[in-house]
Amino acid sequence: MTWKTHYLSYVAVLFGLLSCAHVPPDNANGEQVILIHGFGRSNMAMWKLAGHLKAAGYVVHRVGYGSFNRSIEEIQEEVFEQIETVRAEQNGKLHFVGHSLGGLLVRSYLGKAKVDNLGNVVIMGSPNKGTPVVDKYKDSWWFSLAGSAALEMSTNGSGFLEKLQTPYYNLGVIAGNEEISGFEHILPGADDGLVPVESTKVDGMKDFIVIHTSHTMMRYNDDVAGQTIFFLKYGQFENPESVSMTR
Repeated sequence: MTWKTHYLSYVAVLFGLLSCAHVPPDNANGEQVILIHGFGRSNMAMWKLAGHLKAAGYVVHRVGYGSFNRSIEEIQEEVFEQIETVRAEQNGKLHFVGHSLGGLLVRSYLGKAKVDNLGNVVIMGSPNKGTPVVDKYKDSWWFSLAGSAALEMSTNGSGFLEKLQTPYYNLGVIAGNEEISGFEHILPGADDGLVPVESTKVDGMKDFIVIHTSHTMMRYNDDVAGQTIFFLKYGQFENPESVSMTR
């Protein structure tokens, strides 16, 4: 066998291995997860959680959107279009996972669209009742740079938050309680450094759990990933101390 033959054999094996590496783990029903990041981030921010979900056998679709200097309507249009594209191309059970604003966008979409193959939904660190941080700094010159969408996270009344519907689906809510920011003086009770634990709760949620992590780091937290996957599979969190809610 010549060196050329050896080389071609090696290349063939290498490409075979690479192609196998892109095949998602076996998933009995080809279940999909739409994963949506929070304000001021990109879909790259969800890379670690996406990796956990893929390892658990899910086909993951990371939705990205721009948030600075944009209205909530513009953000929704961009996000909803991507979700519709995924739905048009896939037919397996479809789950949703969102961090912070991403969780609110999940709730907004599901309040407007009927998803026949809908699975379970997990949102984490989402300011469902707003956050006092926005109330405190919304009139600051630097806050105006964020754009009007950021103002929708106010606790003093938000057309966007007020229009979010009570979930008709299995919703699991994850909150963080690691207070690492400088906002403790304006955040009531336990919080994740940006959003109070109480503000993450949703009337009609199926299950609720608090994990010791901060708002920013929860998307990298292994416990958050584990609880998210458990809820997607079983419709509840794997924790006897979680607060189960009845729809």
